[in-house]
Amino acid sequence: MAAPLSFQSDSPALAAEKAALRRAALAARAALRAPGAAEALAEVVLRECPPP
Repeated sequence: MAAPLSFQSDSPALAAEKAALRRAALAARAALRAPGAAEALAEVVLRECPPP
C-alpha cells in the first residue's frame, strides 16, 4: 500500500501543482461567500487551473 500523499517526497512539479490546487481551493472558498458566487468560482477555476 502506498504511503499517504503528505509523506511521499514531492517532485518540484508535483509540489507546485499541489500548491496551485491549495490556492485555488482557498480562493474558491472565499468566492463562494460572495454575491455572484457561481461566476466568481468559474473565474477562479479558469485562472488557477487553465485548460491544457
